[in-house]
Amino acid sequence: MSGRQLRNMSVAPKTTISHRGTGLGRRLVVELPVPLAEPTPERVLDLLDANSRHLHGADAERELHRLIDAVTAQLTLPSAAPVRQDLDVPESRVVRCDDLAEIVAILARSSDRVYLREKSPIVSGIRSGRRVILVLPDGVEGGRL
Repeated sequence: MSGRQLRNMSVAPKTTISHRGTGLGRRLVVELPVPLAEPTPERVLDLLDANSRHLHGADAERELHRLIDAVTAQLTLPSAAPVRQDLDVPESRVVRCDDLAEIVAILARSSDRVYLREKSPIVSGIRSGRRVILVLPDGVEGGRL
């Protein structure tokens, strides 16, 4: 292009996701029920699968991602769901996730604002004390198929 640059945007890309719903729907509460002070692939694998104790480093990370991908593929969650910081509905509209593998998968694919099924898992999101509350449409329970 002889020194010229192709510019297809006038500003840098920026994506903002927000949710201003009617408050309807269910809430799926997800929090790690066991202590995990410093999340590493090895420690998370120890929680999920005693057979993975021999894996370390990149091998442990690959195996953890594989397990998270397998669990995520079976979840009945939408491809994206807003995340709330508080329970804004009556307890009758709240579902609490109690499956450890599902909890790990959802925490790894959730930011403070949104759950994304196709998001690359982030191990640091899998930690004790972190609570994610997903806003789900009526009829979606959030468990595996």
